Amino acid sequence: MKPIRYHRLALHEYQIEAGFYNNQQVGLGLEFQQEILAAQQKISSNPQLYAAYKTTLCRGCPVDRFPFMLYYVEFDDRIVIYGVVHHKRRPGYWLRRLRKP
Repeated sequence: MKPIRYHRLALHEYQIEAGFYNNQQVGLGLEFQQEILAAQQKISSNPQLYAAYKTTLCRGCPVDRFPFMLYYVEFDDRIVIYGVVHHKRRPGYWLRRLRKP
């Protein structure tokens, strides 16, 4: 299995959302983190499983129980998550990250 890395802005999104959910209900942020980790495991186990996003090399993995997708690209030696994206917020905003580290 390939290691998973986060683009710095995707990691920031992840941390913000976990904090948001924890503020909504004690423990909900932890549940969000567990679902993100489960999605990461699915991606790492079978990166080709999920469909490509439009005409990019990115693929999107849904996060169970929460309205989020993890958008990622598989490289030879790693997988990079470029977005932790809410289903109803600014579609495609994270695509510019594909050009910047």
